[in-house]
Amino acid sequence: MKQILFVGQYDKTDLLFYLAKVLSQSKKVLIADYSGGRYEFAFPKIEMDSDLQEYDGFDVRENLKDYDSLQALLQESSYDIVLIDQERSETLKKWPAADHYYLVSSYDNPTMMQNVRLIHSFFEDKPVAELFTFRKILYEVHDTNNETFINDLMEKYPIHWEESLTYYPDERDLTLKIKNQFSNSVRMKGLSRPYKDVIKTIVSDILEISLKETITMMKQIERRN
Repeated sequence: MKQILFVGQYDKTDLLFYLAKVLSQSKKVLIADYSGGRYEFAFPKIEMDSDLQEYDGFDVRENLKDYDSLQALLQESSYDIVLIDQERSETLKKWPAADHYYLVSSYDNPTMMQNVRLIHSFFEDKPVAELFTFRKILYEVHDTNNETFINDLMEKYPIHWEESLTYYPDERDLTLKIKNQFSNSVRMKGLSRPYKDVIKTIVSDILEISLKETITMMKQIERRN
């Protein structure tokens, strides 16, 4: 089983739904929600009072409070991949390890400053000599700060940054995100090319397959939309 950590005080619901949709074509996938409530109304539910929901071929577990509660759930299940949406500083302090690490951010100043706090919490009790490999996922607006600014904010932490993934404001992506909030299926047809590129790269990283194989999976999903 792989655990993938997405850190960031940023709405990641649509990104994780798209990733889960593609990954669930061949794997059993769980989205673990440590966002503090972003998923409550982000997708249609059969039973509103249940924290564990099935959504279009994958599961979503909301309102998780600590690391142990997730591990208890995983011991009772047989998931292949867990996508962890993490915005809780107190939980990150005790988070031991994951298979992949992503920092999700925009250049909005409150978002960046809150993300510095999250990263600080993650490293607070970690061994100083241990180096972690992160990849940034950036929502970039033209003529604002560049990536160096985020790197400078987090320079003191033992992070090796892989090549970043970037997408941009696009009305098509926002339109599809809202439509999917009312749909029983995660539709991907119509996403902007930069957003698709982010998704296919992450899927390829997680599954350890070629971009060509991932593109084929995504095209099959789009044909069924």
